[in-house]
Amino acid sequence: MQDKLCAKCQQVRAVGEFYVRSSGHPTSWCKACVRARAASVRAAKKTSPITYNATVDVWSHRHRRYGITREQFDEMWEEQGHLCAICRRTPGGKGPCVDHDHKTGKVRGILCLNCNHALGQMLDDPDFLMNAITYLEHGFVGDGRCS
Repeated sequence: MQDKLCAKCQQVRAVGEFYVRSSGHPTSWCKACVRARAASVRAAKKTSPITYNATVDVWSHRHRRYGITREQFDEMWEEQGHLCAICRRTPGGKGPCVDHDHKTGKVRGILCLNCNHALGQMLDDPDFLMNAITYLEHGFVGDGRCS
């Protein structure tokens, strides 16, 4: 069996003592060192004075990703009557999602998670969406091939 040097503990170990990456190559640290590092990270998180604030994180994410402030979001949300711009229902789960054009980055509105995912699955392509409408109304559409 082939041996490998662990980059962390500097011990030569059998290749079977290393995790295997999706590429098929072994990791540079042996399993024991990886487990020890994971345990120390978990322990540090338990004793860390830093707490996670989901509300702050959501707003900083929205600002970084879409360039909108909380006030701009609130204004758009108010204009939409606190309802998804597509299905006109109150978003559940994780709340409202900012919808944007993936080509330009421009914010289009606020959607529920399902409608936001549906647009993404249709690649924001109006032709796909029209085909979906036709399919829902009449069944089979076109030549049946997916693009």
